[in-house]
Amino acid sequence: MKTLDFKGQCGDNQKQDLCEFKKVQGCFIDVSAGWDFSLAINENGEAFGCGSNSFGQLGLGDRVKNVCEFTKLDIPEKVIKVSAGMRHSLFLLADGTLKVCGSGKKGQLCDLEKSNQEFPKNVKFDKKAIGVKTGQNFSLVEFEDGSFKAFGDDKYNQVTKINEFCDYSQVKQIELGWSHAVILFKDGQLKAFGRNDYGQTSCTLASDNVKISQISSGYEHCLAQSDNQELYSWGWNEHGNCGIGHTDNVLTPTKVIFEKNAVVKCVAGSGHSFALVRN
Repeated sequence: MKTLDFKGQCGDNQKQDLCEFKKVQGCFIDVSAGWDFSLAINENGEAFGCGSNSFGQLGLGDRVKNVCEFTKLDIPEKVIKVSAGMRHSLFLLADGTLKVCGSGKKGQLCDLEKSNQEFPKNVKFDKKAIGVKTGQNFSLVEFEDGSFKAFGDDKYNQVTKINEFCDYSQVKQIELGWSHAVILFKDGQLKAFGRNDYGQTSCTLASDNVKISQISSGYEHCLAQSDNQELYSWGWNEHGNCGIGHTDNVLTPTKVIFEKNAVVKCVAGSGHSFALVRN
């Protein structure tokens, strides 16, 4: 176990790497991991955070640079969902509005000010929000009518492409990567926008007969589960995170081989992946 520039993002009140899971104080029902900070909520809808606050992403003001254990945040309203980006945070409230804080100079805090926020700030829309998601420096808000809107860094045109999309009724799921987005349609087809230097938006399947039922997006790689419980992966693969036996980038969706196991869920992390399988 080696000591690094630890920010406290594991919430265990220690300043060293953890090489195995460790119980932390608190009882939480949702958690989101950012670049070097973490967010969580408990069953009462109270929000907590730990790790770096260098850009105000924990909403604790500019005097607090980091905290090493989950600390209750000053959000009196009931929080039902949290999402942590690289240096910004979104909190979905029970009334369908948002609280936001952290780095905002690229517009990722879902408003027009494009400024950093050291304390949680209210953001309201003309319709009720039901979901929030974050990429590196951009964000997505999902609304109860099935529509969604992206905000923030548009370097790879991902925000523009998402906001040009109008056929919300056909969308089953949308996921954000570090600088890209992937949409799963109800007919099992995929569409992706954004950065593609690792093949992460090249989501055309080899066969039209393959229908996708669930997707997950890591920083720069993607996973997709088909309706016949097979797993496909593509994109950045430096750490073998695509799971196909080598570390070359995977430029098109490639089937991952399992021994007689049916995949029931896939989860993509930063440079790692999980597949939940049925024996």
